[in-house]
Amino acid sequence: MFFRKRKKKEEPKARVAVESFSIVTLEVSTMSSLIELEAVRTESGAEVSIYGKHWGSDERYLRGRAECGADEVLSLLNECDLIGWDGFVGEHPPGLLDGGMFMLTATVNGDRQVSASGSGINPGSIDRLEDGLFSIVREKGQEFEEP
Repeated sequence: MFFRKRKKKEEPKARVAVESFSIVTLEVSTMSSLIELEAVRTESGAEVSIYGKHWGSDERYLRGRAECGADEVLSLLNECDLIGWDGFVGEHPPGLLDGGMFMLTATVNGDRQVSASGSGINPGSIDRLEDGLFSIVREKGQEFEEP
C-alpha cells in the first residue's frame, strides 16, 4: 500500500492596497463588442472614460466620460483587489466556443506596473471593476452614441 503526500496548505497572499494610481486601462472584448475603460489620475481627482473600438482597428472613439474623486476610483480598485491580479493569465479553456477576453494594464503606487489578461477565464472581481467604472460615467458624466 502506498500513500500520497499531502500538499501543504498555501497561506493566502496578503492583499496589497492601491494607495495611488496614474492610469488603469481595462480592455474587454466579446463576440459583439470591443470597449476600453480608462481611469486617469488628474490634479483635481480622476477622469473615467469609456471608449469603443471597431474590430480590426486600433482607433478608439469616445463613448462616455466623467470626472470624479480619486478616492472613488481607489476604493473600487481596492474592492476588486487589483494588485492581486498582477500576472494573471487566463488561458482559454478547451471546448469553450465563446467567451469574453480582457486585458488590464495599470500603473499604481508610484511606478508599480500591474498587468493581467484572459480569454474565457478572468479574476472573479473583473465584472465589479467594469461595472464600477461604467457606473461612474453613468452617474457623473456624459455618454455618447457610437459614430
